[in-house]
Amino acid sequence: MIETIIKGIIIGLFVSVPLGPIGMLCVQRTLNRGRKHGIATGLGATMSDLIYTIVALFFVGFVVDFLEEKKIIIQIFGGLVVEYSAIDDHLRIGWEETDFEKSDEGSPENAG
Repeated sequence: MIETIIKGIIIGLFVSVPLGPIGMLCVQRTLNRGRKHGIATGLGATMSDLIYTIVALFFVGFVVDFLEEKKIIIQIFGGLVVEYSAIDDHLRIGWEETDFEKSDEGSPENAG
């Protein structure tokens, strides 16, 4: 039982190794310059990801607040866009029967 857990942890660690360009940079710096440079590179990458995350979360709050404030206006605008699209389609192609409506299968006499 404990052997299976240890194998799972080892496999999980190998699977979670970052394979992107920053991960490769960390591996390269570790091998070429030593463990301290590799750790410093990894911490620098982590800090930049943290900054991007904080900025993104900060602006998500603004977006959510904006959408909640303008909800009615956005809904009205969306409805007008749908109406315009329907009217435009009607004026361009008109109301045409579909293939199903043209066939006898669509008539009530042939039901059942």
